[in-house]
Amino acid sequence: MGELPRSGKPRRVSDDAIAWIQNLACQKPKDLGYAQELWTCQQLTAHVRREGPAAGFGELSRLSRAKLHKVLAQGELKSHKVRYYVERRDSEFDRKMAAVLHVYKEVEIVNRGLVTGSPRL
Repeated sequence: MGELPRSGKPRRVSDDAIAWIQNLACQKPKDLGYAQELWTCQQLTAHVRREGPAAGFGELSRLSRAKLHKVLAQGELKSHKVRYYVERRDSEFDRKMAAVLHVYKEVEIVNRGLVTGSPRL
């Protein structure tokens, strides 16, 4: 059974604004000119209030921290708990990736040849 329209206050924050907030929470604050690597709830709220109207979401100028928390929870986002920044990067990754992809392609060609009856490399 579907949900019927209910009485009460209409939603204040549009779906597009929610998507904009969730996208913003996935970005590093450092990439947006801030000094830190991770968002705090207070800082993300202040940024959304300041930049939301300029992005076309006037309703975000009065966004509460509680509503921000609900929006992030809805998207299962925890911008203050990010582990990717401790990840080690391999300087040889591109070369190794290309070698592995070549092997996969060779195996695909050989397997296709076995299916059609003319195996070749």
